[in-house]
Order: sequence, then structure tokens, then C-alpha cells
Amino acid sequence: PRSAAACRVGEASWVCDPGGSLQRAARDELQGALDRIYTRTGAECAVVVLEDLQGGGDDIIRFRQFGTRLFNIWGIGSATHNNGVLLLLFRDARRLEIVTGLGMSKVLPDQWLLDMQLRHMVPHFKVGDYLTGLRSGVLEIEQKLRDCSNRGWRDGSVDGNPSSHALLPAATSFGGGSGRSTQA
Repeated sequence: PRSAAACRVGEASWVCDPGGSLQRAARDELQGALDRIYTRTGAECAVVVLEDLQGGGDDIIRFRQFGTRLFNIWGIGSATHNNGVLLLLFRDARRLEIVTGLGMSKVLPDQWLLDMQLRHMVPHFKVGDYLTGLRSGVLEIEQKLRDCSNRGWRDGSVDGNPSSHALLPAATSFGGGSGRSTQA
């Protein structure tokens, strides 16, 4: 597992917050939760907090495409099991994207992710409490993965059904935005 200290010096980490939206203790707390997910389930989860994407506008496709590209470039999740999760918060744009590897489709289905975001994350984001929203979402994902993840993810075995590299995005807007996303 990666460390919060490694992130601060530009090395690999599960948490990336280049704009400093989260205080060091908050990043460390999220880092610990993401390390637990990896250690206990074998799934790789990353959290990225950005202010916005350059260019502005409400085009939700550009947020999804950015999330998918970032997921693929960083290689989140095992190549064998495709069991990665990326939580991507665009703070000023008031957008949340969660991108999952295809291997997560049964464990974290789109409807569960949407419901979880609306119940546990968006209410905190609406009042500017990004840490509590992210913490709540990460803890819900951690619990779901502990209950439902494939045991082969932890021991490295292949269950005979390796997944493709397709991604499943789930998105929520918590003020503004349009299209398929749910507005809260």
C-alpha cells in the first residue's frame, strides 16, 4: 500500500489533492482508509480532489472522459481482476465522478453507487464539507467491498473469468450540471 508521505513528495499514493483542498490530517485519514481497502480486499481505490477542469461549462461528458482517462493512465486496479475504483471530486464544478473497473460491476453496481453518493456524500458536499463527504463515501465502499469482494483479489488467484478493461462511470452533480447525472 502507498503512504500519504509518499504523496507529499510526489510518489505514488491513493490520495491526490494538488489544490490542497484537504488538510494534511484529512489526506492521511483517507489514505489510511484506502490502504485498509487494499489490504483487506485487494481492490485498489483512489481519491482525487480537483477544483475544476480547464475550459469550464456543464458538459458532463468531459468530466466522465477525464475520469476514465485518469483511471486508465494510472492503472487503478489489478489488470487481471479490473477491480479499481476512482472517486473524483471536482470541487468548484460541484461534480463527483466514480469510475470503476468492470470487475467491480457486481460488487459496486451503478445504482448502489448512485444511492450511496446521494445518501452519504452529496449532503456533505452541498455544505462545503468535502472531507466528511469523501470519508463517508470511502467508508461505505470499504464496507461493501469487505462484504462482497472476490476472495481471489486478495490472494492473486484468477477465478477463471478475467474481466476486460471497460469502465463503468457513476456520476452525481450536487448543484448544477445536466444530462444523465442526478442533481441533488
